[in-house]
Amino acid sequence: MKTTTKKTKKLLTIVLTGGALLLTLTGCVGNKDILGTEYTFAKAQIRLPDGTIKNCDVDTWSRMEHNDNIRVTCKNNAGTYYTGSQNIVLYNN
Repeated sequence: MKTTTKKTKKLLTIVLTGGALLLTLTGCVGNKDILGTEYTFAKAQIRLPDGTIKNCDVDTWSRMEHNDNIRVTCKNNAGTYYTGSQNIVLYNN
């Protein structure tokens, strides 16, 4: 009887530790959808191919599921930009 209780406690400890580690590490991956969570951003800074920086108010944005590309549509018909995540900063004030 004690062996089953010890095994159950050990398994529960492993599962809880693994779950806590998983939740902690998801903070390291940046602005990505994690477990269906959506992030809302008000502003974007986008580096264009010629090196200039475009600042805009974000209307919508989305991250592509199978790569690190991001599409941002700016408010007031200021354009839609599709770029790699290394060329964009999404933020709130």
